[in-house]
Amino acid sequence: FYYAFASWNKKVKLSENQYTLHQKSSYIAFQVMLIHAIVFETAAIHWWLHEKYFLLSMILLLLNIYSVILFVADIQAVRLNPLKITEDRMYISLGLMKRMEIKWTDIESIIDEQEQLKQKVTEKTIEFIYRDLEEVYPNVILKLKHPVQATLIMGIKKEYEQVAIRVDEPERFK
Repeated sequence: FYYAFASWNKKVKLSENQYTLHQKSSYIAFQVMLIHAIVFETAAIHWWLHEKYFLLSMILLLLNIYSVILFVADIQAVRLNPLKITEDRMYISLGLMKRMEIKWTDIESIIDEQEQLKQKVTEKTIEFIYRDLEEVYPNVILKLKHPVQATLIMGIKKEYEQVAIRVDEPERFK
């Protein structure tokens, strides 16, 4: 609710150690399109269901309102939380959907060869990539010494052995 309602006046000023992941993708436009689809498409369904199944139409209306709030909050979280590098770790998030904290001492190797980056990732790899309509690949894959915990949507925690990252400025990031 903070990101949906209380963060609109915040401006993003990137420092030297911060990197965006969304600006060279159509992620925010896609989220806005989903919000419009929910509002316009479900208005007709709600109107039709309201006469036949009042309780069901109210439940669906509440779920739709929550979905719109979630998408608006996710857009703000994407804008306001760039990848951040500090002296001893990296903080990375994909809006409200996933986030992770990686210590430099946890990284075993960095993969940046194009052939390896274009291969299909395993289920033990978490992707911090905003998908477009076309195929996109990570700029780097961090291979970790041991599984590191990530927080997914709804607070679900899962451990991953590799981290695939796509940033807007790959050369500066490397």
